[in-house]
Amino acid sequence: MSYDLQNIQVKAYDLAGGEVLLPKLSEWELVKSFDSPARSFQGRFLCSQGYPELYQVQVFCGETELFHGLVDEQTITLNDKGAALTLMARSPGAVLLDNEAEPQVYTDVDLNRIYRNHVVPYEIYMGVTNINPFFNQYQVVKGLSEWEAFYNFLRSSQQGCAYLRQDDTIIISDTTPVGKSWSFSNGTGGGIPFASLRYTNDRYTPVSEFYVRDQDAVYSQHYENPKAQALKLRRKRYLIPAIEFTPYTGAGEIEGMVRVRHSMMSKEIVTLICPDLLEVEFNDRATVEWSGQRWENWFVYQVRMQVSGAGATTTLTLLNPAYVF
Repeated sequence: MSYDLQNIQVKAYDLAGGEVLLPKLSEWELVKSFDSPARSFQGRFLCSQGYPELYQVQVFCGETELFHGLVDEQTITLNDKGAALTLMARSPGAVLLDNEAEPQVYTDVDLNRIYRNHVVPYEIYMGVTNINPFFNQYQVVKGLSEWEAFYNFLRSSQQGCAYLRQDDTIIISDTTPVGKSWSFSNGTGGGIPFASLRYTNDRYTPVSEFYVRDQDAVYSQHYENPKAQALKLRRKRYLIPAIEFTPYTGAGEIEGMVRVRHSMMSKEIVTLICPDLLEVEFNDRATVEWSGQRWENWFVYQVRMQVSGAGATTTLTLLNPAYVF
């Protein structure tokens, strides 16, 4: 259920691949999110000497690997409290965020081709899937990362979602992923206790309707958020559709639907801070009870594990599953 803080160990490697012994780890943070291909680690080590340029980092709890990745930043600080080494690292999927995709317009292109061109060159691979959407045209605009070029193609198709597992394999799923189930409560009926809870109902971000420009430059197409009337939302937008949508009849409505769903994803958020280092992963489901209220089977969107002089905590960001995907 939780990781043993006393069994946490960090290994580091220099540019030649040699292991470098690290001093005592005094505080650290590990973050993993559903919609990011990169997990992040930041650790602070009490030290008494300098270190060579470090390239890779691994974090273990006993035999279980919690993190592996490449060093982004290595810092030594010295003050009246002593010296400290700080390492900031991200998992290998970060390379898809750090590299810009070549701007271009594809014709008659499927997801496998986008994957081969924008993902495979970085030695990140995709699990077996039958999902392979197709567009007559698809534009990679200037400034997109390699991950965005791949992820946006899949999202626009409305045929699935993509995320990276701990082993850096891309998983394509046509439904919202479901992992383990967790129960949180400070009552007497059981459940994992929590130190704090925050519930946010965001009525500002969701869009109620899109008016979409057609090929005659007239905003003739319209898509309305199906939940807009019930929630009394009133926030319209005008949209020039992306090139992949333009050849299709009613394509503007499809892109409007894509954008409405994206705007609704963080409509309701529960942020839960729990003592200890919980073995929760994004894609898990969490049920939270407090004072007669119950958030049932909410989607674990982000997990943040932190250790400092104040102790160990796990912060969970939960989304209403009705708005995910």
